[in-house]
Amino acid sequence: GRFTSDTETVIDGDGQPGWDVELYRNDSYVGGATVDDTGRYSFERVSLFAGDNRIKIVQYGLEGERREEERLITVL
Repeated sequence: GRFTSDTETVIDGDGQPGWDVELYRNDSYVGGATVDDTGRYSFERVSLFAGDNRIKIVQYGLEGERREEERLITVL
């Protein structure tokens, strides 16, 4: 987990080019993106709530593959 006093953050990472990415905060859908040609995705200015923010990143492949990653960001 990560601790911060910020109320916004950037969520980014690596993936397979062309895969779709969905972002969830505390089980609520935040937005979607596509992994670019360099293998990166990014969600800018993601709002954070006071306390624990459980971030889930779900990637969907072109042939039905699925990958999940979870992160915890705690706002103090």
